[in-house]
Amino acid sequence: MKKLLKLKTNLFSRNALFIEIAAKLGKDFIFSDKKENFDKLVSALSNRVEFLTDELGEIKGSFLKAGQMLSLYAGDLLPADLLKVLEKLQSETSYLEWKVISKNLPSHTLSELKIEEDAFAAASIGQVHRATGLNGEEMALKIQYKNVEKLIDTDLRFIKLLVKAMKVVPKDLKLEEAFEEVKRMLIVEMNYEEEVKNMNYFRDHLNDDYIIPIVYERYSSKKEICMSYIESKGLEEELRRKSLEEKVKLAESFFTLFLKEIFILKRVQSDAHMGNFLIQDNKWVLLDFGATKELSEELARQYQQLIQAFFEKDINRAIDVLKEQEAINFEKSNMIYFYEYCEIVSEPLQNLEYDWANSDVATRLMKKIDETTKNISLNHIPFENIFIDRKIVGVFYMLKKIGVPLNLHKLFYKFSADLA
Repeated sequence: MKKLLKLKTNLFSRNALFIEIAAKLGKDFIFSDKKENFDKLVSALSNRVEFLTDELGEIKGSFLKAGQMLSLYAGDLLPADLLKVLEKLQSETSYLEWKVISKNLPSHTLSELKIEEDAFAAASIGQVHRATGLNGEEMALKIQYKNVEKLIDTDLRFIKLLVKAMKVVPKDLKLEEAFEEVKRMLIVEMNYEEEVKNMNYFRDHLNDDYIIPIVYERYSSKKEICMSYIESKGLEEELRRKSLEEKVKLAESFFTLFLKEIFILKRVQSDAHMGNFLIQDNKWVLLDFGATKELSEELARQYQQLIQAFFEKDINRAIDVLKEQEAINFEKSNMIYFYEYCEIVSEPLQNLEYDWANSDVATRLMKKIDETTKNISLNHIPFENIFIDRKIVGVFYMLKKIGVPLNLHKLFYKFSADLA
């Protein structure tokens, strides 16, 4: 990771950079020989790999998150070189030198803890250092970048303009509510006190099948979290040495965690990328609870029914649930396209050993974006669903990354039976 003396948080320099990014991407987008808008966007991004990753890695904030999320939402369609670099943005971005970031810490933390000056992880709103407590406790100290919350409005305004300029969203689709939900989640995510509450909640309500760090309250606040350091490995490293049986158990445990979030906890850790999940002794280590979405009783019930409907391949039942949300105008929609969409989505959920390693579900769905949006009429974006859907996308890609045959159908009904 690259060390920095300062971040690009000045609004003038940040806006200048955004204009430069828009100009370069816009030029590549307009002059692309691709026919579909999504393909044009992928082509434009591919032409600017080095430029984008260098700049995104240094500006931090909400805009960096957009780059991180690309590796989830469009992973199957991105060229290998672009995808590899975008994946690095999950945990290998630049970080501030110690003499700069240490100014953000209170005096008692600096005097009582022995803190390693080099960060071992860095992301969009903060970086993490190893530390040792007064009694020899091994700790991980997560420090938020100064004033990063002030960048939200500027970053989202630019992302909204970029999305409209690239024409990857239908003109008549209003994005205001969706961006408001994104803004609300970002504000929550930048309040580390809320993250501590979520971390404690998950640890109290999950069994010993999952490992969650313990929080040291004395050294934690709205801008920093001090937690126990857990010696663990990344998924890619573990997959190289795990047996097929061990991989299957990891995949089952990961999907079961998702079911527990929807059916039991009614809270979803929505940022489900590889950097937030490590492995120790065949157990998942769960990190980063900032982007946690608490579900209302109504929303939890709707998702529970949708999941059940897709497992049973009962599209009419799914339609009944979606009618409640009033997001889709079924009278003005071509239902053939909706049924085709549901058929693809439900493929991995049938009663069979699904070949996750070779799944092309995401590819087929993404390639249908243009024709689907033209034939499915939306009243509005169901903004409450954005971060739950983000979680579902993350679960899909984690299972694909593990890449073992898995019967989710049996797993779901065993979970349902145990729940009953």
